[in-house]
Amino acid sequence: MNPSGVRRPGLVLGVCCLSLFLVTMDVTIMNVALPAIHTGLKSTIADVQWAVDGYNVVMASVLLLAGSLADRFGRKRMFQTGIAIFGIASLACSIAPSIQALILFRIVQALGGSLLTPSGMGIIANTFTDPKERAKAIGVWGTMTGLSMSAGPLLGGLLTQTLGWRWIFAINVPIVIAALALSALVFSESRAPHARRFDPVGQVLAIVTLGAFVWALIEGRETHWSAVVVFALVVAIIAVVLFVPYELRRREPLMELHFFRKLPFATAAANAVIAFTAFNAFLFVATFYLQGTRGFSPLVAGLFLVPASIVMMIASPIAARLAGNGRAGLSFILSGAAFVIGSALLLGISPETNVAQILTGFAFFGVGLGLSNAVITTAAVSGMPREQTGVAIGTVSAFRVVGSSLGVAVAGTPALFSWWLPIVCGLGVLLLGVVLERDEQRVELSGSAATSEP
Repeated sequence: MNPSGVRRPGLVLGVCCLSLFLVTMDVTIMNVALPAIHTGLKSTIADVQWAVDGYNVVMASVLLLAGSLADRFGRKRMFQTGIAIFGIASLACSIAPSIQALILFRIVQALGGSLLTPSGMGIIANTFTDPKERAKAIGVWGTMTGLSMSAGPLLGGLLTQTLGWRWIFAINVPIVIAALALSALVFSESRAPHARRFDPVGQVLAIVTLGAFVWALIEGRETHWSAVVVFALVVAIIAVVLFVPYELRRREPLMELHFFRKLPFATAAANAVIAFTAFNAFLFVATFYLQGTRGFSPLVAGLFLVPASIVMMIASPIAARLAGNGRAGLSFILSGAAFVIGSALLLGISPETNVAQILTGFAFFGVGLGLSNAVITTAAVSGMPREQTGVAIGTVSAFRVVGSSLGVAVAGTPALFSWWLPIVCGLGVLLLGVVLERDEQRVELSGSAATSEP
């Protein structure tokens, strides 16, 4: 029996991981299906961007609030509420009659996903009370993110080509039903001794900031950067200017901005945005290149992304080992270099570009994300008090989704996107890695000097 009194901790972990797999896979499974959705629902490029980014914006904006709800009302209750909403919305997406309806149902899907993600992490932490067992369980939980991102494009391509794009949503329903039934049997209810206060003003400002900025990027392409788009950018800037001082004054803010004074956390949060911007922009553009420019089927397009998925899974444990040895900065450096090399290989690709060159470029993107993603969480909690690790993990998780939103938004805007953008992102990850590596070396030298003193 587990020390926490839970009889089947492995099954608890399995249900949480399965649910996380669904939520994170729904970020990438759509990419290969986007051309089919674009044609089937007679939509614009901006419309299909919103089908992806409506999900991302809501997830990024509500994740931190969802953690407070789980702490206050019960993690099991919020988990089951979240997975039920996610399942109902998935079914609605599968029968959406128009692109507008699909976008709306994707937003509801994201609300469900944002409720169950922090609840699942809280359930795992409450189930595995032994620090070593908890670390292993959280490691398995984290692996699900990489695995789901890897499986998404291939599964999306297979379903789109054989059964149609609607099945990328319908397939969620039986899995959700199983997760609901199992969670009712094996989960125990838990709440935080002291739940964080709600921060409705901070929540609204966060949604306005990200929503207005992403809307401006997506609609700028359609309206040629009209006055309305410029106004949206101004609204986003004003919201940020109001958000920062307001959060700094609150005793229990939506986002702990003082975390950014710690260099490991600051670099982790920045790299979460930059690396996921680069990778999701790559996925969006690669999908339309493979199916539109090259004329490949959704399944073949998905197969083209398999090398990126495989090397991502290989790179993740290497990065985790580097981070465990105090070399998170080196992992970021290698990640940035991989993004730069991959982007350079894909500069100027055309219908005649050699397949080997394309696959190699894709693989370097997989290496880049694998080396970054596994280290972001480790760096974020480095030096944090134990009671603050959950908030730190939740914050960088939200920043990952922010990066996903920006990547998709920028990718559909030719005036902003080319393969030069991922090169710039890669250089940003690399430079932040250099800064963190120097700090880690300084800390190591300080520790060695203290140890050698008599």
